[in-house]
Amino acid sequence: MKANFSDDKKRIARRGIDETSSKILHLILKSYPSKISIRVLAKKLKIQEKTTLSLIKKIKILNIPILISKDKNDNDVVQASMSEPISWIIKEKESAEVMLELIGDMKMNGDDKINNQKSIIYRIYDEYVTNLNEAFDKWNSLRLFEQLNQNKK
Repeated sequence: MKANFSDDKKRIARRGIDETSSKILHLILKSYPSKISIRVLAKKLKIQEKTTLSLIKKIKILNIPILISKDKNDNDVVQASMSEPISWIIKEKESAEVMLELIGDMKMNGDDKINNQKSIIYRIYDEYVTNLNEAFDKWNSLRLFEQLNQNKK
C-alpha cells in the first residue's frame, strides 16, 4: 500500500489533470463555501503564488466550475462550486459516449478472435453508457441538478 494513498485518491477523483491542480481543487472544495486566497493555497501546497494562479487559470480553461475573484484587499481568491464533483461525472459520461462511437466505427477485419474482442468492448461500453444515461435520467427526474443550481443562487 502506498504511503500517499490520500493524495492518490485526490488525483484519481479528478482524472486528467495534474496532481497539484487536483490538490488545489480538493483544498478549495474542503473549504467551501469559504474563499481561499491564492497566497494561502500556495503556502499549503508549498509552491509559488504565480504557479498557483497559473494552475487555477488552467483549471478554469478546462471548464471546471470554480470562481476566481478579488477580496476586499484586491487579492486573488478562489472558491469551489458544489458542481465541481458533478462536472467530473458529466465529463466521464461524454468521454464514454465518444469512445462508444469510436468503437462502433471500428471495422471488423475477418479475424474472428479480434472481431469477438471488438464486440465485447462495444458491449461493455454500450452497457456503461446506457447505465450512465439511466442514472442521469433519474437524477434529472428527481431534479437533483436543478436543486444544486438553486443552492448556488
